[in-house]
Amino acid sequence: MLYGVNRSVFLSLQLFGILVMVLSCRRVSSEYRSCVFPLDSLELRDGDLVFRMGRQEVSRIVTTLDGGDFSHVGILIHTDLGWCVIHAVPGETTSGPDRVQCDPVSVFFSSDRASRGALLRVACSAQKSQQAAQLAFQKYTEKTEFDHDYDLNDTVRFYCTELVWFVYSRVGMELAEGRRHQLVLPGRPEWYIFPDDLWKSPALQVIWCSE
Repeated sequence: MLYGVNRSVFLSLQLFGILVMVLSCRRVSSEYRSCVFPLDSLELRDGDLVFRMGRQEVSRIVTTLDGGDFSHVGILIHTDLGWCVIHAVPGETTSGPDRVQCDPVSVFFSSDRASRGALLRVACSAQKSQQAAQLAFQKYTEKTEFDHDYDLNDTVRFYCTELVWFVYSRVGMELAEGRRHQLVLPGRPEWYIFPDDLWKSPALQVIWCSE
Protein backbone atom coordinates (compact mmCIF):
# COMPACT_ATOMS: atom_id res chain seq x y z
CA MET A 1 0.00 0.00 0.00
CA LEU A 2 1.30 3.46 -0.92
CA TYR A 3 0.66 5.96 1.86
CA GLY A 4 0.25 9.61 0.95
CA VAL A 5 -0.69 8.81 -2.67
CA ASN A 6 -4.27 9.42 -3.79
CA ARG A 7 -6.29 6.76 -5.58
CA SER A 8 -5.97 8.32 -9.05
CA VAL A 9 -2.18 8.48 -8.85
CA PHE A 10 -2.06 4.93 -7.51
CA LEU A 11 -4.16 3.65 -10.40
CA SER A 12 -2.01 5.60 -12.83
CA LEU A 13 1.07 3.90 -11.44
CA GLN A 14 -0.61 0.52 -11.82
CA LEU A 15 -1.45 1.30 -15.44
CA PHE A 16 2.10 2.48 -16.10
CA GLY A 17 3.44 -0.76 -14.69
CA ILE A 18 1.16 -2.78 -16.96
CA LEU A 19 2.27 -0.81 -20.01
CA VAL A 20 5.92 -1.30 -19.14
CA MET A 21 5.35 -5.06 -18.90
CA VAL A 22 3.52 -5.03 -22.22
CA LEU A 23 6.35 -3.21 -23.96
CA SER A 24 8.95 -5.45 -22.37
CA CYS A 25 7.27 -8.71 -23.35
CA ARG A 26 5.92 -7.95 -26.81
CA ARG A 27 8.10 -8.80 -29.80
CA VAL A 28 8.05 -6.14 -32.50
CA SER A 29 8.59 -7.83 -35.84
CA SER A 30 7.36 -4.84 -37.86
CA GLU A 31 9.90 -2.35 -36.49
CA TYR A 32 11.75 -1.84 -39.78
CA ARG A 33 9.03 -2.70 -42.24
CA SER A 34 7.72 -0.03 -44.57
CA CYS A 35 4.22 0.09 -46.00
CA VAL A 36 3.68 1.03 -49.63
CA PHE A 37 0.03 1.72 -50.42
CA PRO A 38 -0.68 0.61 -54.04
CA LEU A 39 -2.72 3.69 -54.87
CA ASP A 40 -2.57 3.33 -58.65
CA SER A 41 -3.63 -0.33 -58.71
CA LEU A 42 -6.71 -0.12 -56.46
CA GLU A 43 -10.23 1.03 -57.24
CA LEU A 44 -11.05 3.30 -54.33
CA ARG A 45 -14.27 4.95 -53.26
CA ASP A 46 -15.16 7.64 -50.77
CA GLY A 47 -15.73 6.14 -47.35
CA ASP A 48 -13.29 3.24 -47.66
CA LEU A 49 -11.42 2.60 -44.42
CA VAL A 50 -7.64 2.51 -44.18
CA PHE A 51 -5.91 0.88 -41.23
CA ARG A 52 -2.26 1.23 -40.32
CA MET A 53 0.16 -0.09 -37.75
CA GLY A 54 2.13 2.80 -36.34
CA ARG A 55 5.74 2.90 -35.22
CA GLN A 56 5.34 4.52 -31.81
CA GLU A 57 5.25 2.60 -28.55
CA VAL A 58 1.61 3.54 -28.06
CA SER A 59 0.77 1.70 -31.29
CA ARG A 60 2.17 -1.52 -29.86
CA ILE A 61 0.20 -0.94 -26.68
CA VAL A 62 -3.03 -0.62 -28.68
CA THR A 63 -2.52 -3.86 -30.61
CA THR A 64 -1.48 -5.69 -27.47
CA LEU A 65 -4.60 -4.61 -25.65
CA ASP A 66 -7.06 -5.34 -28.46
CA GLY A 67 -5.31 -8.35 -30.01
CA GLY A 68 -5.44 -6.89 -33.52
CA ASP A 69 -2.85 -6.04 -36.15
CA PHE A 70 -3.48 -2.31 -36.56
CA SER A 71 -3.31 0.66 -34.22
CA HIS A 72 -5.00 3.43 -36.23
CA VAL A 73 -7.79 3.94 -38.78
CA GLY A 74 -9.03 6.69 -41.08
CA ILE A 75 -11.54 7.33 -43.88
CA LEU A 76 -10.71 7.86 -47.54
CA ILE A 77 -12.08 10.78 -49.50
CA HIS A 78 -11.22 12.15 -52.94
CA THR A 79 -10.39 15.86 -52.91
CA ASP A 80 -8.88 18.39 -55.30
CA LEU A 81 -5.51 17.19 -54.02
CA GLY A 82 -6.29 13.56 -54.83
CA TRP A 83 -7.04 10.73 -52.41
CA CYS A 84 -6.75 11.78 -48.79
CA VAL A 85 -7.35 10.21 -45.39
CA ILE A 86 -9.47 11.90 -42.74
CA HIS A 87 -8.41 10.76 -39.30
CA ALA A 88 -8.27 11.88 -35.69
CA VAL A 89 -4.76 11.55 -34.31
CA PRO A 90 -2.72 13.22 -31.55
CA GLY A 91 0.73 14.63 -32.13
CA GLU A 92 0.53 15.22 -35.88
CA THR A 93 -1.01 18.71 -35.96
CA THR A 94 1.54 21.30 -37.13
CA SER A 95 0.24 24.03 -34.80
CA GLY A 96 -2.41 24.50 -32.15
CA PRO A 97 -4.38 21.73 -30.43
CA ASP A 98 -4.62 18.20 -31.85
CA ARG A 99 -7.40 18.10 -34.46
CA VAL A 100 -9.03 15.88 -37.06
CA GLN A 101 -6.57 15.72 -39.99
CA CYS A 102 -6.95 15.36 -43.75
CA ASP A 103 -3.70 13.95 -45.11
CA PRO A 104 -2.72 12.64 -48.54
CA VAL A 105 -2.58 8.84 -48.62
CA SER A 106 1.19 9.04 -49.09
CA VAL A 107 1.51 10.95 -45.81
CA PHE A 108 -0.84 8.65 -43.90
CA PHE A 109 1.22 5.62 -45.00
CA SER A 110 4.62 7.33 -44.88
CA SER A 111 7.50 5.17 -43.68
CA ASP A 112 7.83 7.05 -40.40
CA ARG A 113 4.16 6.55 -39.55
CA ALA A 114 3.22 3.10 -40.85
CA SER A 115 4.80 -0.34 -40.93
CA ARG A 116 1.69 -2.14 -42.16
CA GLY A 117 -1.55 -1.13 -43.83
CA ALA A 118 -4.91 -2.32 -45.06
CA LEU A 119 -7.85 -1.08 -47.11
CA LEU A 120 -11.38 -2.19 -46.21
CA ARG A 121 -14.72 -1.43 -47.83
CA VAL A 122 -17.99 -1.07 -45.98
CA ALA A 123 -20.80 -3.23 -47.38
CA CYS A 124 -23.20 -0.42 -48.15
CA SER A 125 -24.16 1.69 -51.13
CA ALA A 126 -21.64 4.09 -52.60
CA GLN A 127 -24.04 6.87 -51.64
CA LYS A 128 -23.92 5.91 -47.97
CA SER A 129 -20.15 5.59 -47.89
CA GLN A 130 -19.81 8.96 -49.62
CA GLN A 131 -22.13 10.52 -47.05
CA ALA A 132 -19.98 9.10 -44.26
CA ALA A 133 -16.84 10.47 -45.90
CA GLN A 134 -18.43 13.89 -46.35
CA LEU A 135 -19.47 13.96 -42.71
CA ALA A 136 -15.90 13.11 -41.69
CA PHE A 137 -14.60 15.85 -43.99
CA GLN A 138 -17.02 18.26 -42.33
CA LYS A 139 -15.45 17.44 -38.97
CA TYR A 140 -12.09 18.29 -40.52
CA THR A 141 -13.27 21.65 -41.93
CA GLU A 142 -14.83 22.49 -38.57
CA LYS A 143 -11.38 21.97 -36.99
CA THR A 144 -12.80 19.37 -34.61
CA GLU A 145 -10.36 18.62 -31.82
CA PHE A 146 -8.97 15.25 -30.83
CA ASP A 147 -10.80 13.61 -27.93
CA HIS A 148 -8.09 13.26 -25.30
CA ASP A 149 -10.74 12.06 -22.82
CA TYR A 150 -11.64 9.15 -25.13
CA ASP A 151 -15.29 9.71 -24.27
CA LEU A 152 -17.79 8.01 -26.60
CA ASN A 153 -20.59 10.11 -25.11
CA ASP A 154 -18.89 13.29 -26.31
CA THR A 155 -19.72 13.96 -29.98
CA VAL A 156 -17.87 17.29 -30.03
CA ARG A 157 -14.37 15.77 -30.10
CA PHE A 158 -13.19 12.44 -31.52
CA TYR A 159 -10.43 9.86 -31.35
CA CYS A 160 -9.67 7.77 -34.44
CA THR A 161 -12.04 4.82 -34.09
CA GLU A 162 -14.69 7.02 -32.54
CA LEU A 163 -14.72 9.24 -35.63
CA VAL A 164 -15.15 6.27 -38.00
CA TRP A 165 -17.82 4.71 -35.79
CA PHE A 166 -19.68 8.03 -35.44
CA VAL A 167 -19.90 9.00 -39.11
CA TYR A 168 -20.99 5.55 -40.24
CA SER A 169 -23.56 5.28 -37.46
CA ARG A 170 -25.04 8.51 -38.78
CA VAL A 171 -25.71 6.85 -42.14
CA GLY A 172 -27.21 3.74 -40.56
CA MET A 173 -24.14 1.49 -40.36
CA GLU A 174 -23.17 0.26 -36.88
CA LEU A 175 -19.65 -1.02 -37.45
CA ALA A 176 -18.65 -1.63 -33.82
CA GLU A 177 -21.88 -3.54 -33.06
CA GLY A 178 -21.44 -3.03 -29.34
CA ARG A 179 -17.87 -4.33 -29.29
CA ARG A 180 -15.85 -2.42 -26.68
CA HIS A 181 -12.72 -2.84 -24.61
CA GLN A 182 -12.76 -1.98 -20.93
CA LEU A 183 -9.81 -0.15 -19.43
CA VAL A 184 -9.50 1.41 -16.01
CA LEU A 185 -8.13 4.91 -16.51
CA PRO A 186 -8.51 7.39 -13.63
CA GLY A 187 -11.18 9.99 -14.26
CA ARG A 188 -12.10 8.67 -17.73
CA PRO A 189 -14.85 6.48 -19.19
CA GLU A 190 -14.18 2.77 -18.92
CA TRP A 191 -15.28 1.55 -22.35
CA TYR A 192 -13.42 2.26 -25.58
CA ILE A 193 -13.65 1.32 -29.25
CA PHE A 194 -10.35 -0.14 -30.45
CA PRO A 195 -9.31 -0.65 -34.11
CA ASP A 196 -9.97 -4.38 -33.87
CA ASP A 197 -13.54 -3.67 -32.72
CA LEU A 198 -14.14 -2.13 -36.15
CA TRP A 199 -12.03 -4.66 -38.05
CA LYS A 200 -14.23 -7.52 -36.81
CA SER A 201 -17.35 -6.03 -38.38
CA PRO A 202 -18.97 -8.45 -40.87
CA ALA A 203 -19.85 -5.36 -42.91
CA LEU A 204 -16.18 -4.83 -43.79
CA GLN A 205 -14.48 -6.44 -46.78
CA VAL A 206 -10.69 -6.52 -47.04
CA ILE A 207 -9.63 -5.05 -50.38
CA TRP A 208 -5.90 -4.93 -49.72
CA CYS A 209 -3.62 -5.80 -46.83
CA SER A 210 0.17 -5.50 -46.70
CA GLU A 211 2.27 -8.41 -45.54
